[in-house]
Amino acid sequence: MTKALRNTLTHAKREWAHAQLHEAMEAKDIWHMAAVRKGRRTNFFLALRSPDGALVTGNDQKAELYKAQFFPPNPHKVDINQPDDPPKVPTRTWDQITPGEVAQVLQTSSPKSAPGPSGITYMLLKWAHTASSESLTNIFNLCLEQGVHPWNMATIVVLNKPQKLDYSLPKAYCPISLLECTGKVLEKLIANYINRDIECHGLLPMTQFGSRPYHTAIDAVTTLIHCIQATHATNNAGVLLLFDISGFFDNLDPNRMAQVLQMKGFPPSVCK
Repeated sequence: MTKALRNTLTHAKREWAHAQLHEAMEAKDIWHMAAVRKGRRTNFFLALRSPDGALVTGNDQKAELYKAQFFPPNPHKVDINQPDDPPKVPTRTWDQITPGEVAQVLQTSSPKSAPGPSGITYMLLKWAHTASSESLTNIFNLCLEQGVHPWNMATIVVLNKPQKLDYSLPKAYCPISLLECTGKVLEKLIANYINRDIECHGLLPMTQFGSRPYHTAIDAVTTLIHCIQATHATNNAGVLLLFDISGFFDNLDPNRMAQVLQMKGFPPSVCK
């Protein structure tokens, strides 16, 4: 029944589109129908437009345009030390990861998440951890001790952004990185440890929202509303300045980030 309904809907949509195009009175009607596909998933990528205006249809040439758009070839170099660096915090040590912590992270991981290049899913990791709880735990602890992240490969899937006017431009698409599930488990464990240190040692100021309990986007909006109401109640004029930084995470300097973690007292192997 489901297959028959799907075929019927597909046939009806095809007949309707054919009638709309066949009875189009003006050229703009045809272009209006062509715009129906925009913002929806397609099984192929349209031709892209290179910086010189030429249309590119080959997959290799498209990949080069995507690479130039998504991965800056010459990232801006940042000095490791900055004049406004915070004071150095004493270095702390982390306890070893326990099998219970690994099981908790695996329990909250969705089995529907797409796997990375190896094809290992969260379901396989859950089975493996149930069969031998020490195996994954020992691997993760060795990664932290040696300062190594071995799961550094990803499958990049390019998706079109919805409701864009021109899909011949590379910036109308966005890359999705399908990382290895094993590596994401390690990253979630590290994130839990970092959040614990942030709360226990007060590593972030109260004005920092995100990545900490009770400091979410909703709390930031609540604070903003309070400031607006206070400004209005005192008959003062206020200005709100918002920044939308394009490609922020793509242009972060890893060495500078490691230096900031060291100044905040995180273990050297974790910073590495």
